[in-house]
Amino acid sequence: MITKEKIEIYNRYGGDVDAFVHGTKKQKKIMSDNDFFIIRTLTQNIHIIRNGLASKEFEQGVDKTLREECASEEVIEQLRNLRLIFL
Repeated sequence: MITKEKIEIYNRYGGDVDAFVHGTKKQKKIMSDNDFFIIRTLTQNIHIIRNGLASKEFEQGVDKTLREECASEEVIEQLRNLRLIFL
């Protein structure tokens, strides 16, 4: 489940999972590598939708995934406002 705290950790490492490898034990108890990839994928998918490059079906699938993976509407909104980071 993606939470506000996980998004904060993601931002702290600039979306770079390789940098997160050096994260603290506390951060790793809160967030897994898989959480990192989920946030990155959702952020990329939101970017695709925002730029008009997605089909309606893709958009509906992303919306469904956001609702399944995020702890609240507030978290969904945070993801929608994340800047896409290209690594």
